[in-house]
Amino acid sequence: MLPSGNDAANELAYWMGAYLVGGKDLKAHFRAFISEMNKNAIILGLKNTKFANPHGLPNNLSKSTANDVAKLCCICMKLENFRYIVKQ
Repeated sequence: MLPSGNDAANELAYWMGAYLVGGKDLKAHFRAFISEMNKNAIILGLKNTKFANPHGLPNNLSKSTANDVAKLCCICMKLENFRYIVKQ
């Protein structure tokens, strides 16, 4: 959607991970954020999706299906801010 070197996704993961687990261990922050991503995938009904990083670059541990991606897109399109961003 927007140009990125994935630095924004990493910073968000570190910041939110710090909120979740505290301390200064950046790897623990990263793991906590990814764990939350996976919990939310389950809550959203994405039964065949597993995240291994916050930015979506290829990783042998990440997986999803076209059906799960379509479900997530439908969920996201209900959000006004998301629709505004993708319209740009």
